[in-house]
Amino acid sequence: PTTDADAWALEMWVRPTGPDPGDRYDYLLEARGVAINSPGILFDYGNNDKIEVFGGGGRTAGSGPSVTNDAWQHLVIGNFGADNDRIDFYLNGVAAGSVAYLETVPFGTNQIAVGNSVPGNANFDHFAGEIDELAVYDLTGQSVEAISSKLATLAGHYSLVPEPNT
Repeated sequence: PTTDADAWALEMWVRPTGPDPGDRYDYLLEARGVAINSPGILFDYGNNDKIEVFGGGGRTAGSGPSVTNDAWQHLVIGNFGADNDRIDFYLNGVAAGSVAYLETVPFGTNQIAVGNSVPGNANFDHFAGEIDELAVYDLTGQSVEAISSKLATLAGHYSLVPEPNT
């Protein structure tokens, strides 16, 4: 099957830093202008430092990879679109989970908040760390096989693109 307009991939280097604040999650990215609970990529401290996808009506919860504090990690996340209800994760070049996901999670490129979901408020969902080499890929209309291949190619950037300087 082909995908619909909400099929996408995200690629980035992330480096969480600082003490674990406990049962809290921070936005790595938030797609603005969609709804009160805008879709985003979360770093969930309370769930074993997992990366999650949030779609307004639910989260991928424990299905994403755990990331290590104070270390650069290469992250690829792929959304296969609402017709296929699937999110895949890659961490440091290796497949790190796949989950059935029924929520619509549109990502465009005109309004993405990086590291903070509330502009000017450093105390609300502010990601403690660094994000580098962020890329958003539109996979609209591609088959499941083509999306899977694209994600594997992006995951391969882990060994080709050097880790950012700290």
